[in-house]
Amino acid sequence: MALPALSVADIVPILTSTVIECHRAGLRNSAFSFAAMLMRPEYRNKIDAKYKKKIEGMVRRPYTTETEETTTPCPFCQFLLPECELLCPGCKNNIPYCIATVSFSVTLPAT
Repeated sequence: MALPALSVADIVPILTSTVIECHRAGLRNSAFSFAAMLMRPEYRNKIDAKYKKKIEGMVRRPYTTETEETTTPCPFCQFLLPECELLCPGCKNNIPYCIATVSFSVTLPAT
């Protein structure tokens, strides 16, 4: 089953929300790339007026450094992976995690 194609009216609010959330999360490089996409001629006139100045400013003066996600060793194979990853690409094991902190800081005992 194919997904319906999105119109410009659908794409602009989605991209605008993406830019705002990336910026809030500190993902400045991602926010810049989505903001640059919004500045294309086909989308530019459809941006909400209250966000237009901020998005234009992001494109004119990009702050492209992005915070790196912290890495933690896999409890099975010690492969370094992002802290929020729940499947290790090194050993293909599902990683147990703490539901309170949503991190897998639990280390397995050596056998």
